[in-house]
Amino acid sequence: MTVSTLPLAELSNRELANLYAHALKDIPPSLLAGFSEGDRGGLSGLYLPAIPDGYWQAATRVMIVGRETRGWGVVPKDEVCGDLTAYIERSIALQKKFQADHIGQLPDAKATFYNLARQVAKRCGQSGVVVGNLFCIAHQKTIPTASGRYVEILRYSEILLKLQIELLRPHIVIFANGSSSAAQRRAFFPTKGNNKVCFNGRYFLKDGISKNHLWAFEMNGMQCYRVHHPSSLHRKKADNARRFLMTLLPGSDTNAAVSAPMASSL
Repeated sequence: MTVSTLPLAELSNRELANLYAHALKDIPPSLLAGFSEGDRGGLSGLYLPAIPDGYWQAATRVMIVGRETRGWGVVPKDEVCGDLTAYIERSIALQKKFQADHIGQLPDAKATFYNLARQVAKRCGQSGVVVGNLFCIAHQKTIPTASGRYVEILRYSEILLKLQIELLRPHIVIFANGSSSAAQRRAFFPTKGNNKVCFNGRYFLKDGISKNHLWAFEMNGMQCYRVHHPSSLHRKKADNARRFLMTLLPGSDTNAAVSAPMASSL
């Protein structure tokens, strides 16, 4: 089954796993921590967003794109999972449970990124929120730029993030990956040049929000926003921008759903 023929309401996590497996059919096994025995090279497990319960029935679907996970133990250190589909299913199940367990909790000063997800869930409804990442694999629990496998990680990160947006069809995408990986975000989704996919950009200077802290734009039929990562050193200005962003998002009691993007948008 291809993306173009897949009915919107029928996409399940099992079908999502199969589509992930197809996209990753040529991924080197050594890039997947726990896929085979041996040194994992400081790499985390593969991060793959799942479809939350009730997602397709949500009036507003929002994807929040962070930077990378810290630790992401798809396969425990004393185990091996050498089947790609099984590995992917483990990652999906882990992400689904982690999000369900954490997104409904009270704010946590140590979990700044998930505090943003909680704010969005409170505003738009928990079932319609899915959490993605710019990088699908972390290195030494941080951004993988120092890894000797960085070029490979970057390649599969782009493939997966674009596929996730196409398959999960969010109405709104919030890029909260931060300035340290802004260049990679712009490489995936160009804002300038012949390959530009971001249009109708606008700032909110009249509302007292710096252009560095909030930018709105449209991409392939989706309303998108770029904000600082919640752990930004510019905490006060970044917090103000995120609070303002919440006023721009449709509330969970909105009667009319946002128009859905086309399945072939990316």
